[in-house]
Amino acid sequence: MTGLLGTRASLQADANLIFQVVIFLLLILGFVLARKRNLTYHERIMKIVAVLNLASIFLVMVPSIIVSLVPLLSYYPVIGSTVLVHALFGGLAAILGTTWGFRKFRNIKGVDVGDHSPLDSGIPPRNHELPSWIRFVEIAMR
Repeated sequence: MTGLLGTRASLQADANLIFQVVIFLLLILGFVLARKRNLTYHERIMKIVAVLNLASIFLVMVPSIIVSLVPLLSYYPVIGSTVLVHALFGGLAAILGTTWGFRKFRNIKGVDVGDHSPLDSGIPPRNHELPSWIRFVEIAMR
């Protein structure tokens, strides 16, 4: 049985891979919109990305791992362990990213972004208030 891409993967797996590429392209569009300071459209695109990604996780990935994890761990322990670690970290990233993303934009109206981005609110950041990785992201977004 071959999928859409001519491999031995299922039709569902190939369709999900194409869906993930579309989600990634929307993610890049959201990044470009943020760089251009078009935060209203950035917010909308990123919320769409989050919902589409969660749909993909719950409709395709979770059922797949439920069916295949035990056999993988039994017959291919290294691959099964890798899949399990991927699922744990991916699930954690999806939960944290979605909750942070929906919380981050709760006050966005025009220029007012609350305390979430000192650069966008016109308040210069104090280096001791922000972790270094956040300062790096803020500087990269200028």
